[in-house]
Amino acid sequence: MSGGPTLNYIWANPGGKQITLPAPTYIDTVLSSIQKLLEDEGVFPTKSNQPFNPAFPSTVKHIYRQLLRVFAHIYHAHFHHLLHLRAEPHFNSLFAHFLAFGREYELLEVKDIRGDPNAPVGVGLLWERWKESGILV
Repeated sequence: MSGGPTLNYIWANPGGKQITLPAPTYIDTVLSSIQKLLEDEGVFPTKSNQPFNPAFPSTVKHIYRQLLRVFAHIYHAHFHHLLHLRAEPHFNSLFAHFLAFGREYELLEVKDIRGDPNAPVGVGLLWERWKESGILV
């Protein structure tokens, strides 16, 4: 799956083997794996007095990183559809909230967001523009 001209995301299967997937398959795999984690009581406990797994913070960061990749792909490959549907402001708002939440709770690292500093477009450039305009603090 691509997130830009020089940015391709590779899926690592449970055995650790890295495989290239087309975007629809990659996104479906990401969302299915997140759904399994959300339903796993050992990862996201729902009963009171049940402790969180010590790996919980890294698991949530991994989920967030995967969702950032989905956003990157949508912006890169489908932005024209968002414009056609007049959904750009809504999608930008969703993404701004996603970034602000991730920043507030330290779920994203700067390198995950910025990507290649020489890229003329992309999620990193959008992040910088929103910071400059005060949308993101």
